[in-house]
Amino acid sequence: MLKPLYLFLILVMFSKPLLAAKPDLIYDQDLKYKVKVYKVQKGDGLVAILNRHGVSNDLANKSLGTNPFDEDFRFIRGNKYMLKSAITKKAEKQFKFYCPYTKNIYVLKTNGEKVIWETRKANLDVEVAYFEGKVDGSILASISHLLDDELAAYRFMDAYQMDYKLRRQLQRNAKFSLHIEKQFDEGQFIRYGEILNTSLEIAGKIDERNFIRFPGGGAFVAKEDTHSDRVFYSPVDYIKISSMFKPRRFHPIRKRRIAHLGIDFALPQGAPIYAPAKGKVIKKGRTRGAGNYVVIEHANSYKSYYNHMFKIDDSIRVGMNIKPGDIVGQIGCTGYCTMSHLHFAVKKRGRFVDPAPLTRSYPYKQRELFEHRSIH
Repeated sequence: MLKPLYLFLILVMFSKPLLAAKPDLIYDQDLKYKVKVYKVQKGDGLVAILNRHGVSNDLANKSLGTNPFDEDFRFIRGNKYMLKSAITKKAEKQFKFYCPYTKNIYVLKTNGEKVIWETRKANLDVEVAYFEGKVDGSILASISHLLDDELAAYRFMDAYQMDYKLRRQLQRNAKFSLHIEKQFDEGQFIRYGEILNTSLEIAGKIDERNFIRFPGGGAFVAKEDTHSDRVFYSPVDYIKISSMFKPRRFHPIRKRRIAHLGIDFALPQGAPIYAPAKGKVIKKGRTRGAGNYVVIEHANSYKSYYNHMFKIDDSIRVGMNIKPGDIVGQIGCTGYCTMSHLHFAVKKRGRFVDPAPLTRSYPYKQRELFEHRSIH
């Protein structure tokens, strides 16, 4: 039988390595943290943000090489990120970066020696807020100033840009209002969510729009007009416009003003693209500028064009007939492109025309939701 002294020595010998071992978890949940939300500054990238908050340059560059950001993640000036700093262990930090185009949150944890990344689905608390004002200058500048958020202002414009030339038709002091979601994480305001309804004074009349959600997307519609007489259905599930049809636009890659002969719908890579009307596929392929593209010929001398696709659907064949709602491909960023989007263009008798007044705000598969119900 072992004597008590020998038993004690054996226990100490075997327990020392266990006591000395460093835990794999580098973020201590039992510590107390202070939480603060910051805005992304002009020119910011991941390394600059981490350096600003005391993370070494070497560690920041290592985190850059291992980050899980998706193709469409951007550090956009004015967007917010969260920093949780341990009160007693200053090197212990947690950063949360919120993707503005998907529901992902990218979490970086560090103890000053190494980093761990996690990707989470956003589960943010939501409140609805109401804002109203008058146009002073442009509608974009007016709403940006009121909400201190340019992305929310662009989203407001999405409700009307398929119907109006806002820069030309809006008058000074025109009234506007909106109900919009405000999203919170750990009690901190992070960003605005979807705009639920809008009103805008145009030519002395108030035009109200409601946002109607459906699986995979949603659309703004007026109470009286659901665009049921338009030639095309929307080629996407969600109208988020990054560029309209313009005779002259500054090209972000070519760095000069050239015609932009279509509408750009900014959506995440992989989102579906639909045929907007009955027709025949007359061309598909890939070019340096358009990337993966498809051309469909329709009745009444119309042709529709789909550029920058991540992938053309396997079912698409030149010469095949296509029905409205059939899958053409997936949103991507091939060719001359800076972020994932669909460039949707239309020709009428061989000449490019503005697709906006020809296109409904909802896809074919949701037609019954919009065309056979009153919108309240």
